[in-house]
Amino acid sequence: MANAYRNNLEVLRTDPAAYWREVEGAVMMTRFFRFHVSGDIPDLPYFQHMTEVAARNPHCQILCFTKKYELVNTAVISGACTVPENLHIIFSGWKGLPMVNPLSFPEAHVRYRDGTTTASPGALECGGNCTECAVTDGGCWSLKSGEQVVFNEH
Repeated sequence: MANAYRNNLEVLRTDPAAYWREVEGAVMMTRFFRFHVSGDIPDLPYFQHMTEVAARNPHCQILCFTKKYELVNTAVISGACTVPENLHIIFSGWKGLPMVNPLSFPEAHVRYRDGTTTASPGALECGGNCTECAVTDGGCWSLKSGEQVVFNEH
C-alpha cells in the first residue's frame, strides 16, 4: 500500500495532468470515492482540482478528511473554491491541534486509547467501515454542517 501512495505522489509531482485524469477516471467509474486514506490536501490548486472533479461528477459521493483547516476555510471564504454537495469535506480533529471551523464543516474526532476525545458529547459513533457507511444513510458520508463523528484510535 505504501508503494502505491508513493507512486501516486510521484505522479502528482511529475505529471499533475496525468494524476488528475486518473483520479477523475476513477471517480467517473464509481458511486463513492475517498480522497487521502493516507495524506491530506497539499495546496490550493489541489483543493481546486478536487472541487472541480466533484462538480463534474455529481453521481459520485466523494469523502475527504482534512487537517488543512486554514487552506479550506480561506479557499471557500474567498470564493477560490465552491464545495459541491457531493464533496464531503470533514475537518479532522486531533488533540493539541486547534480547529478553526467558522463555516461549520462536519468534524471527525479521535477517541484515544485512554478514553479521552476532543469530540462533543453528542458526536455520532463511527462504525469503522467507510464502505459500509457509504451505502447507508449513516456515518461520515451523511454528516451535516456542524455535526461530529468520533472514531476509536487506530
